[in-house]
Amino acid sequence: ARAVVAAPVAGVVERVLVSPGVQVGAGGGLVLIRSADGALVSAEAVAAGAEAEAAQAALARESRLLKEGVTARQDFEAARAAAARASAQAAAARARVAASGSPGASGQATIRSPIAGLVTGVQVAPGGFVAQGAPVAEVSDPRRLEVVFNVPADSAAKLKVGAPLSLIGPDGREVAARIIGLAPLAQGTTGAAVVRAQPDRDGLTPGAAVSAQAPADDRGLPSVPSEAVQTLEGRSVVFVAEPG
Repeated sequence: ARAVVAAPVAGVVERVLVSPGVQVGAGGGLVLIRSADGALVSAEAVAAGAEAEAAQAALARESRLLKEGVTARQDFEAARAAAARASAQAAAARARVAASGSPGASGQATIRSPIAGLVTGVQVAPGGFVAQGAPVAEVSDPRRLEVVFNVPADSAAKLKVGAPLSLIGPDGREVAARIIGLAPLAQGTTGAAVVRAQPDRDGLTPGAAVSAQAPADDRGLPSVPSEAVQTLEGRSVVFVAEPG
């Protein structure tokens, strides 16, 4: 649901194609950079491709001469090994280009979003330099948002996958959710469980802190806030206001 997009190569930011709050599709452009390293990788890929073509042509020639009985099999085997080596080098060079953001001959490359969603942050500006691996933007997909929180072991024992929850956002707005994952004793030091819930609709901000309430069981028992429970003579009691 959330992607932190980093620069595949170091370079200078030429253009920022989005701003926070803009919707982008999977593969949509975020930032345009120009990289000397990208230009070098692109040039190496072109050279490796040319060498692979030349090696394939030499192999075809040796194969034809072998059939005509003009060349020795040893020369044909050497040409075949050279063609295989050149093809592997060309494939590796193409993989480096793809990993570098597919820069052109000038080193210009577009950094793209791996997911569709909402741009929640942009960390670069035109004219600035971005290092390889440095984040340039963040994208979140509210439709795939999940809420993750820790629950004490005794409370987690009362929860189950599929049970409803009520999520309360920072602004006090409530959003219905359903438990989709429950890992008992996931926190070894505290014995707490990790619970994952999925909201039924949009309304929560990715990265925000929320609280959750689970409804009481269906046995018809009354419930009170935990702070209303007091200890009196070793027993847990509550005080109820009555007339007079």
